[in-house]
Parts: sequence; structure tokens; C-alpha cells
Amino acid sequence: MRAEWRAHWPAALTASIGVATGYSMFQYNASQFIQPWQQAFGWSRGEIAIAQNGLIVAALLSPVAGMLLDRYGVRRPLLAAIVATVLAYGAMALNNGSLALFYGTYFILQIVGLLTTGLAFTRVVAERFDASCGLALASTRIGLSLFGIFLPSLLHSVIAGYGWRSGFLLLAAILLLVGLPVSFFGVRPVKRAAGGVPAADHSRPTRVIGGAIGWRTIMICLAAGFGYAPITAILSQLQPLLTGKGLAGSEAAMLTGLLAGSVILGVVITGLLVDRIWAPLVAAVVTLAPVGGLLILLLDDPSLTLLAAAVTLIGMAQGAEIDLVAFLVRRYHPLNHYSRIYGLTILCNILFGIVGHVGMAFVYDATGDYRIGLLACIGSLILSVAAFLALGRYPQLQTQRTP
Repeated sequence: MRAEWRAHWPAALTASIGVATGYSMFQYNASQFIQPWQQAFGWSRGEIAIAQNGLIVAALLSPVAGMLLDRYGVRRPLLAAIVATVLAYGAMALNNGSLALFYGTYFILQIVGLLTTGLAFTRVVAERFDASCGLALASTRIGLSLFGIFLPSLLHSVIAGYGWRSGFLLLAAILLLVGLPVSFFGVRPVKRAAGGVPAADHSRPTRVIGGAIGWRTIMICLAAGFGYAPITAILSQLQPLLTGKGLAGSEAAMLTGLLAGSVILGVVITGLLVDRIWAPLVAAVVTLAPVGGLLILLLDDPSLTLLAAAVTLIGMAQGAEIDLVAFLVRRYHPLNHYSRIYGLTILCNILFGIVGHVGMAFVYDATGDYRIGLLACIGSLILSVAAFLALGRYPQLQTQRTP
């Protein structure tokens, strides 16, 4: 394990900063734009949530993008996507109240932003680490968590002081001035192993016993989707949900930062455990944790302390969930299939997440609260646990490993 970290820690650091400054940064903070859009243009929360339907196309493209990364590597597609995402942020800031323009620019942001997420950056880590792959994959989320501690409050202050358009310009500046140079200098092809043999052969796919894509792939995808949808639903409405519990906007933003900080705890704990304990069991326990947080959010008048506990439980699971799925893809499939299989899990995450995101917003529009949506989230988490536990033991993989 130590030898892997001595050789490849720059790649892990690059991936951590890259994920933190990419499209995932916007996903963490998108709920802060909901109320300013309502006030500026009179849009309902349901109308705003419809923009998430663009993720359906992004979801369908995820396996294709994964095949591209498996075949040609990460560097060139990633750098092009970063530049395009910066431009998309700028286009979002130019909206004049047209829903059609809003849907169009949001759609472009979702498509190009896809390649600035863990789909690209976890590949950088997975092809370099083996014995400590769980911890290395977990480290890709730490940067996003650290950014998330202060960014929600900073973004809230920028939006409150200068308008929501300035919020998008802030996100664009972070990606352009931090994410782009770090990725440009830090993402490089894997070095060849001794004797000139490539460390990871991108040209000849290997297979898992029983087929490259089989029932375990389906179980991982279902576990990912049912586990990701509730977290996405909560994050998409977190700011208005918390202010609806009587918190001031600044307090809600502070708890959003606490949620991001708690991700670090979930990331580190699960990263250490999955390298030592059967990963589906770890995933099942972590997935059940946010149920306690959701039960707190169902209370009519929870205290600030209880709400802090709720977002902490949700944040721990949110941080662990994506890294656990990436680790399971790495352990149950050969490396040469990693990105395309991981792309399939993203497909499920996005499709299930859209249902959760849009459903939560429309439930609020129809009933005036989030109670029914929160109960549905609890049921989804239980289904995710069942899918994780159905995976069985790790298979024997016939693939080359990175030294």
C-alpha cells in the first residue's frame, strides 16, 4: 500500500482537486439558485426541476463516454470538457427569464459537465492503485468535501450581495483558475511497467467469469441508483427544505457546509474499511445511516442541533456512496472495462436521481411540504441495501494490474 502511495499520490491529489472544481461543485450548490430564480422570474420549483430532464441524455451518454475513456484515456476529453463547462456557466448567467433558454443552457452544462466528474477522475486513480484502491478512490472526494465546507456560505454571500448571476461567474472562475491548470499538469498517461508492458492495456478487453457485464453489474447499478436518488433529491431541495423548518438563509447555508464537511468523515471511514472488509457489507451499513437523518427531517419543528445531525448523517452517506460504487466496479470487473461499467452506474444514478429530484419538487408543489418525498427516500435506501448484499463474493479477475 505504501509503495502505491509513494508512486501515485500526485494522481490522487489531482483527482481530488479535479472532482472538487468540476460539475459536482455545482450539483452540491444548485439548490441555492432556486429561490433567487423564483424571485427574479416567478418560476415554480417544479418548473426549475424540469431542467433535470436533460440529465437523461447525459445518462444515456455516460457508458459511451466511459468507453471513450477506456479506449483513449482521460486527458484530452477531460480538458475539453472543462473549457466547455466554464463557457456553459457563463451562458447560464446570461439568462433573461426565458424558461426555454434556461432549459437549453442547463442541458448543455449537464452534458459537458459529465466528463469533469468522477467518471473521468476515478479512472485516473483506479488504473494506478490496487491494494489501497478503496482509500485512493475515497480520496477523490476529499477535495469536494473541503471545498464544500466554505463554498456554500461564500456562494450564498455572493448571490445575496451581487445577484445569482455572480454565483455562476464564481463557479466558472474556480473551474478555470483551479480545475483547469491542475488537470492540465496532473492528468498524464499511466507509465509503462517494467519490460515495456503497458500498466493497463486499453486495446484488448478482458472478461470477468460469467461475462464482462452480468447480474452483478445489474445489482451494482440498482444499488447505486436506489442509494443515489434519495441523496440527490435531498440535496436538490436542501436550502428551501431547511428554511422551511424555520432556519434563516445563512443558517441553512451553514448546514449545507456542514453536510459537505461530514462527507470527509464518510469518505475516510469507508475508504479504510473497504480495503479490509467485504465492501457490500460496508455499503449496506453506510446506506442505512441517512435513514436517521430523513426521520429527523420528518419532524415538524426540529432544533438546529437535530437538523445538524440530520445533514451530517446524509452527508456521510453521500460521500461514501459514489466511492463505494467505484470500488465495487473495480473489484467485480476488470480494469479494462472500468469506465464503461462505471458509466452504466452513472446512467442509473442520473435516471434514478431525476425521479428523486423532480419528484421531490413536484411533491412540494402539490402538497406544500416534503413529507411524502422523504418517506419515498427511506424506501429507496432500503432497496439499495438489498441490492448491495446480493452481490456475493469477489470474482477472480483476469486482467493486468498497475504496479
